[in-house]
Amino acid sequence: LLLVLTYFFLTSYRDFRDNYAAEIWADLGLGDQAAVFTVTELPIALSVMVVLGLLYPVKNNKRGLMLTYVIMGTGALLVAVGTLLFDGGLIGPTAWMMVVGLGLYLGYVPYGCVLFDRTIAAVGTVATAVFLIYVSDAVAYGGSVLVVLYKNLGQADISKLQFFRYFSYATGGFCMLSLLISGHYFLRRSRTAADATTVYLDSLRTPAQAQLTGLVLPFPDSHRKSTLPATRDSVFRHLWFSPDADLIRAQSPYALLPFEVQALPGAGVD
Repeated sequence: LLLVLTYFFLTSYRDFRDNYAAEIWADLGLGDQAAVFTVTELPIALSVMVVLGLLYPVKNNKRGLMLTYVIMGTGALLVAVGTLLFDGGLIGPTAWMMVVGLGLYLGYVPYGCVLFDRTIAAVGTVATAVFLIYVSDAVAYGGSVLVVLYKNLGQADISKLQFFRYFSYATGGFCMLSLLISGHYFLRRSRTAADATTVYLDSLRTPAQAQLTGLVLPFPDSHRKSTLPATRDSVFRHLWFSPDADLIRAQSPYALLPFEVQALPGAGVD
């Protein structure tokens, strides 16, 4: 719910900023400079692209989810702090529009596949991002209409610039709080996946000698083949009930020996 409401604020804020950019620039005294759109928006697009590109090499889903929340939270902080600096006269209008634009898109762009796919992978649930995207979009774009109606009917006596300033504080403050709560919740529910990309090898036991009384059998055992496809996306817990060498090798971070040892009843490991 908090993530959907966060998307509601970000989408409404984005639509208001983009749809009324000409009026806002005119109120700032720069409405006659057409190049101001390129000067401010192009660096924002390049910066967001570079920042999100840095998430691609992160294979650990829990760490990737944490970094996604850090990026989005930083964006919300930029929106609020940038507006505060502008109101205090510490930065000019061009710098302010660039700062809030960068903060907005750092929070807005990761929604969808980046945030939802990382969340699904980190918590280990079986789902897709499609339904979450549909719900978020439905709420968010409906909210954009409500914001415009509220401005034109409820706050018609103030300028677009003044409303945008107030909206910046509301969006930045709410999104920071919401992302903090949501990030804490989902990161606590995340788990380490059973594959080589998320196994912390340093935490495993040091190899040592052991004695086991049991039967040595060829591995794989051909009469116990699984019907599951031999892919890394196969459900991990299912393949161990009916061992399949290809599936186990696809999941294991270690090389496997050509035999297996089945412990005899009552036999322990020394």
